[in-house]
Amino acid sequence: MSQFGDPDIQPEEIIVKMGRERLRASHRHGDTVLETLRKASIPIQTQCERAYCGSCMFELLEGEVHLRVNEVLCEADLSDGMRLACQGVPCGERVEIELF
Repeated sequence: MSQFGDPDIQPEEIIVKMGRERLRASHRHGDTVLETLRKASIPIQTQCERAYCGSCMFELLEGEVHLRVNEVLCEADLSDGMRLACQGVPCGERVEIELF
């Protein structure tokens, strides 16, 4: 999984795992993960929305998410699939994430 996917190819939806539930959120090209989840009324913690606090962190299970800005996650976090919803733009045909 790379933080540098092709931002021109984006999924039509994001699959969101929350505990035992799997939800689907329609994705609009160019929106961040946070914007997509809000439009789908899927609750997610957030504070600064500028990639400084890390409160909107999620785990990328499948696909790629390009981070516009990253002031919080180190290379080990990125390798483990951690991403920030406020700055993450889904890339590729399928993206599945898990919220904490």
